[in-house]
Amino acid sequence: MNRSAVMAVLALVAWGLAMLDAPPAHACVICVPYPTTTHADVLLGSEAVALAREDPARPYHLAVVEVLTGSGGDASTGVFLPSTIRRMLAFNPADAVVLVRRKGATTWEWLSYAKPAYQEMIREILAQARDWTGERGQRRRFAFFAARLNDANAVIREQAYLEVGRAPYDWIKSAAPKVPLERVRAVLSDWRLVEWHSLYILMLGQSDVATDQAYIRHGFETAARHRLTTNLSAWTTAYLETASADSFDRLEALYFANAGRSREELEQVLQALSVLANQDAVATRPRTAALRRRIAGGYAILLEHHPQMAGWVAGDLMRWRRRVLVDELADIRQGPVALEAASALAVDSYLALAPQFAELD
Repeated sequence: MNRSAVMAVLALVAWGLAMLDAPPAHACVICVPYPTTTHADVLLGSEAVALAREDPARPYHLAVVEVLTGSGGDASTGVFLPSTIRRMLAFNPADAVVLVRRKGATTWEWLSYAKPAYQEMIREILAQARDWTGERGQRRRFAFFAARLNDANAVIREQAYLEVGRAPYDWIKSAAPKVPLERVRAVLSDWRLVEWHSLYILMLGQSDVATDQAYIRHGFETAARHRLTTNLSAWTTAYLETASADSFDRLEALYFANAGRSREELEQVLQALSVLANQDAVATRPRTAALRRRIAGGYAILLEHHPQMAGWVAGDLMRWRRRVLVDELADIRQGPVALEAASALAVDSYLALAPQFAELD
């Protein structure tokens, strides 16, 4: 198991031990590609933010022209200005470079090239910093960026993608109608952006258009046929969201009952099931209960053919706070399969806590 997988399992165990009486946590998310630190994170965590252009007294270096927050100090920054960016600034007098000074630092660092539209968004981010704390604040921040997923400015779209893509899945579902399907389809048709497709696959999964649903089924089947893992968790999530009567059966046959599947493939599929089974929105809870019953049946098949995945199953059941598959997990712990340390800990922790949980409803 790789380091991220170990950490995920250990996090779920810690959650079960420390939060047994706490409200359910946010749903896990389908991860989007790095960077996971957004410009907004940097802006809100910096001591000072400024706009800069070429220093007339020192060519190829930047000078502060406007301080957006914090103290600017000396206008000359000492930050080098590459020749390509220098030419861009010369041809676009309204453009600027965004500089930040981190807390405790004495020097400026480059954050982004910014056209006027992005400069305006940065001002809005800084103005709303106090309103983005706590649960309601996080929702306001999410709504702010979700509204910009279809912006004409590429940098704004990219930052909106990173912000929205790390949100709980039910928040992503709520944002899907804000992005025209034409935009979603255009992104998915551009294979140069394949590493960025996950969020748009999830959004397409909310479409009730038959051709979109067929596209998703084709994407999932293609990934299974060619053993692809890029965006597999997103394809699986969208596939099950547009599920036909036999979708779960098909998934189980392709992955859980197939002893030849790799750990990476199985982890991607399990991540998708975890996302669907741990949605927080009140409106989804009756459907989530039914999904959990169906997923638990799939987990039983998984444990039969891939007992080494017991830690992942135990972690999800811990998150559900439900008692199910106890005998199957106990048999694996007592059987010949040698689980890795993190998986063994997850299973043992779940089996210890399971008597306190309610039966799966």
